[in-house]
Amino acid sequence: MKKLVASALIAMSAAAATAGTTWLQYSIYSPGDLMLPWDRSDVHGIRLNMPYGNNKGHLLGVDFGFAGILSERMTGCQFTGFNMVDLATSRGFQFGLVANRTKEIYGVQLSGILNWNEDAAYGVQFAPVNINGEFYGVQLSGFSWLAGSSCGVVAAGFLMSRNEYKGVSFAALNYGLQHVSGLQMGGANLTVQTSSGLQLGVVNFAKHHEGVQIGIVNVNGVGFLPCLPLVNFNFTH
Repeated sequence: MKKLVASALIAMSAAAATAGTTWLQYSIYSPGDLMLPWDRSDVHGIRLNMPYGNNKGHLLGVDFGFAGILSERMTGCQFTGFNMVDLATSRGFQFGLVANRTKEIYGVQLSGILNWNEDAAYGVQFAPVNINGEFYGVQLSGFSWLAGSSCGVVAAGFLMSRNEYKGVSFAALNYGLQHVSGLQMGGANLTVQTSSGLQLGVVNFAKHHEGVQIGIVNVNGVGFLPCLPLVNFNFTH
């Protein structure tokens, strides 16, 4: 009976691999010949990268190892030293001891050093450095770079938003290049163009701020006065 079950499992695995899908993939090094099955297999199950796997297929399941590279999408969980889903979307949970790198992520990213998403991140991020295109969610970071339009809650040592940012930000330095709206709280809140809402910090600066600034120094190009201590305000467009 045991032999029959084992034979059935082997036959099922072989059939799945023949069809381009496998439930288990083991890699010592790929690209190369040290991946079983081959590096173009879609994995619906478990992938083991011991230490390195570079798969041109997609993963639906769980990833373990030191370095895991995927050319297509990932849906599930990754627990490795370095995760990269190249030019594709990840959905689920990524833990990278060193880094997580994707095109876009829907879910949770946790890294010891870096989370880097070329297009967008939707969900929760924790890392010393977070780099995103667009971002929508909650983020805890030492350094945060948001290149696209973003909305959410960010707590960081240094936050730089290149495009529009809406939401709440807590940082030693909040730096917005375009429009920032919501609550900015930090040591210094600097907006190069326009902002709206509440700026609460030691130093608040905006070329055009609609709302209230509370701090030691408050600079607003269209405020009650251009520069005021303690409180400055403007409620005109």
